[in-house]
Amino acid sequence: MWKAAGKPRSGPIFTRRQSSRLLYRKRLRDEQKAETYKYSNYLHEALLKKDMVNFWKCWRAKLDTPSYNKCTEVSGCVDSTITVNKFAEHFSSSYRCNNTNQADSLRDEYERLRDGYCGQPIFDEDIFDTETICRIITNMKRGKAPKTYGLSAEHLSYSHPALPVVISKLFKLIFACGYVPGRFKQSYIVPIPKIRDCRTTAMTYDDFQGIAITPVISKLFEHCLLDYFQAFLNSSDNQFGFKKGLRCTHAVQTVRNIVNQYIKAGYTANLCAIDLSKAFDKVNHNALFIN
Repeated sequence: MWKAAGKPRSGPIFTRRQSSRLLYRKRLRDEQKAETYKYSNYLHEALLKKDMVNFWKCWRAKLDTPSYNKCTEVSGCVDSTITVNKFAEHFSSSYRCNNTNQADSLRDEYERLRDGYCGQPIFDEDIFDTETICRIITNMKRGKAPKTYGLSAEHLSYSHPALPVVISKLFKLIFACGYVPGRFKQSYIVPIPKIRDCRTTAMTYDDFQGIAITPVISKLFEHCLLDYFQAFLNSSDNQFGFKKGLRCTHAVQTVRNIVNQYIKAGYTANLCAIDLSKAFDKVNHNALFIN
């Protein structure tokens, strides 16, 4: 209105323009203050609840400098092509078994035991029904990096309502044929620095952990299987790693309580910590299934 009126320097239109500008700037300042107050409340509540996961997540989102995670030199090399090839060799060796003969023996043993295995009957209608797929799609995390072929969880969430019906039929067909498509097993590995500040430390290939990015349809298929078999996947109470709701602090507290009990009883407590290199990457799945 002010521009259409010829940009007057007085009068009711000019007065309205000035008041609107002042109100707009005031709203900006209020929103900035509210954001800071809300952010401080998040940190305060996380500390009160001793929720260190959300505390550090909020802290890194606001206070960590993005340049800390930028790494331009790995093992003295700055050439991107050479670095990529070196990473491929590094992760390939990490996921390769140490003893091929032992791996073949374990595979043969597992296949021999599997021939005589008879478990509960499984019906694909219970695993891959449309309702389950819709629920899992709704609960999938948003805002993640696009998976292979450029698809993300948002593509499934905002697609046509008939998509879960088609996916349900696809998963039932895969389950009935006992054949997993080759594209489901394709993924790419993203190296993530284990060290927060990459500027002050000479980084090597061992200072990175690989995060596998798999297709979103494959991820949905795995979630359906996990949702069905979750009740059968039990583990020992003494295991704290890779379990929902348990962190390192729980393991430390448990060890401390056990040590205190032995000391109060007049015994000597000796602790031994073993750090197995690449234990999670090199574990033989057939050996796990046998045990």
